[in-house]
Amino acid sequence: MLALDPTVAASYAAGALAAAEASVDALIGQPGVTLAQAVAAKTAFVDAVFHTLRQAPIAATVGGTAYNWDARDEAVAALAAALTGNLMAQAATAVSGLMTALNSWIGSTSPPALPPVNTLNYGIVYSADVPALSYTPPALAGISWTPLGTMTPVSLAAADATTLIQAVASRRATLQAVRLALQASLGDCRSMANVIAVSVAGASW
Repeated sequence: MLALDPTVAASYAAGALAAAEASVDALIGQPGVTLAQAVAAKTAFVDAVFHTLRQAPIAATVGGTAYNWDARDEAVAALAAALTGNLMAQAATAVSGLMTALNSWIGSTSPPALPPVNTLNYGIVYSADVPALSYTPPALAGISWTPLGTMTPVSLAAADATTLIQAVASRRATLQAVRLALQASLGDCRSMANVIAVSVAGASW
């Protein structure tokens, strides 16, 4: 069964992918290979291409500089964990700061003057001299992350990290649509010729 290295770059040379598919087609065209085996082998090839491309480096600009970032599962999971940790820490700090500001605000607020107990004052609203609540949420700490091709970490703002993760997810969705379409085509094959005719290299990856 053909297995592709998931660290290979996304930009497959068209000739290399076509050559790999030709090798698969040559194998499944051998005498004794059943239709089910041929479909399974080519489906595995589709899956290998999908998993390689979805984990290939992804380009993103941070601070005006273009970088290539590691988009393998482990790297994306680690980045998401770092972003989540920063968000949780910010939330805890924000709640603590807000409670302190509220306590200070409540302590500085004078109660309204009440009317004499023997007087009816329907329709009159008594208001306190309420000061404005002063509170500034804490800034979210940057995430130190190292792009591919350099040893120097870059500080990713939360928006940058989120954009990067979203770009990986968006690319996966696009590749998944191609993968499912090829799998459906292979599932409809009724002969070896049909299987070989399904072009993985020619798909719109």
